[in-house]
Amino acid sequence: MSCELCERPADAYLCPACAADLADRLDLLPALYEQLGDMLAPARGDGGRTATVVTAPIPVRLDVVDHRTAFAVLPSWARALADDREQAAQVLRADDLGARVTAACAVLRGAVPWIAATWPAAADLAREVRDLYDGARTVVGADDLPARMGRCPAVVDGAVCGAELLLPHGQQVLRCQWCSATYPPGVWAALRMAQTKVSAA
Repeated sequence: MSCELCERPADAYLCPACAADLADRLDLLPALYEQLGDMLAPARGDGGRTATVVTAPIPVRLDVVDHRTAFAVLPSWARALADDREQAAQVLRADDLGARVTAACAVLRGAVPWIAATWPAAADLAREVRDLYDGARTVVGADDLPARMGRCPAVVDGAVCGAELLLPHGQQVLRCQWCSATYPPGVWAALRMAQTKVSAA
């Protein structure tokens, strides 16, 4: 059996590395949603002389609106999870999409072990969460978001960990959220070489 997302050997729908990536992204999505909200207004000029405006400007950035609207898929996933587990839906039915997104991410994050091991929809959820996360990052930028540092090359129980390494903004030591391997700045060159060897294998 192999992971339905990355096709690495696994005894579940998602391998440990893909399950860890899913959990990490679910942790970060509520903050990304809020950061997109801060970017809704179009950028203003520098205060210097400007030409007379002939047409009224669009009051919000439509690309940001589109990205925020896409987050509505998360409460839908949480409801689907509750249905398949025959549980009462725990997602808020508030008018505020941000509150529903935060609640849905908490529900899904708490169920990641069950999702990875048991839910046939696990890979579809992981793909949608990854696409949502990556799309939002392209708009927000990465200045105050964790830097993506490749995959963890540490060997755990005879297999490469493979979880995505994320370096939180302002931190110096890189720590794998899955296997807890640490990579201080002095070993980053060796880390890159190890990652290259793993990808070439």
